Amino acid sequence: PYVALKGSYLAYHAYPQPALRPMRDLDILVPKDQVLPAFQALLDAGLTRIDKYQGTLAAVILTSHHLPPIRSASGQVNVELHSRLFDHEKEGLAQADLSDTQEFWDRCVKHPVAGASLTFESPTDLLLHLIEHAVYHHQFDNGPLLLSDLAFLISTHTIDWPLFWNLAYKGRQTNGCWLTLRLTQRYWALDNIVWPEFEPPNTAMLETALDAAALLMLRDFNARSDIRLNSELQRATSWFAKMAFLLRKIFPTRAIIAANYPVEQDDWRIYFWYPVKWHLLLTNRLKAFMKLRRQQHLHPEIDQIATLNHWLSSAKM
Repeated sequence: PYVALKGSYLAYHAYPQPALRPMRDLDILVPKDQVLPAFQALLDAGLTRIDKYQGTLAAVILTSHHLPPIRSASGQVNVELHSRLFDHEKEGLAQADLSDTQEFWDRCVKHPVAGASLTFESPTDLLLHLIEHAVYHHQFDNGPLLLSDLAFLISTHTIDWPLFWNLAYKGRQTNGCWLTLRLTQRYWALDNIVWPEFEPPNTAMLETALDAAALLMLRDFNARSDIRLNSELQRATSWFAKMAFLLRKIFPTRAIIAANYPVEQDDWRIYFWYPVKWHLLLTNRLKAFMKLRRQQHLHPEIDQIATLNHWLSSAKM
């Protein structure tokens, strides 16, 4: 069983022409208990691992929602196998996944692409997935392509709006959905969005949050990791919380080390990889972090992320 995710469906079945919807790679979801055999099947078929990603796959599954990308024999296409749609955690809490339920798989649809019948997310699940991925995983740093994705999807498909809002509520994603759909409506003439009966938790700051989200779509892509680090450090309100956050970065779990380096997390030799991690932090991340603090023109991005986080955490919806 598999589901082709996001752009592969949008390009052929939502946009007027496939070429209007660029894709960086192909994302394929398989049931989590079959993701490792599926990965090996692709390697056996001629795809190859990329040297940059040498982490142990069993550890990657514990720390990420997808395995490292692998490259087609032609070298022109990267494929990411997903074991989940969403991250494992949101705001430090375990996050349930749509694909954990049989109902998700039952809602999947089949459509033709290049003469083959492929399996995709239902339009309703795809809408929620696009928003969750852009808002909670990327904080809008994947750019304004999201707005055309949502606009063309909503304009060309029938969305089960009661189901959509129910799924968003269960996943604590209502605030992100409300904000993103209002943002799309700001720039696209959409009149077929069906809103829930309840109001958003903080209507007074809606326009401010919309402005922040719009600007975050145009942020400095190369500085995004360091800006995220600065914003996360800023969210830690006490010195104790800040120190705890930095210690987690300096001493990550063994699963995180194993997900990034070629060693099993229960192998005693894993501790030899911590100095490698520290060297990377000192030579790359710390230098970039300190440089960012001197670049005043990037500081508004940190404030915009704070505004976004304030909106998302309002009433925890």
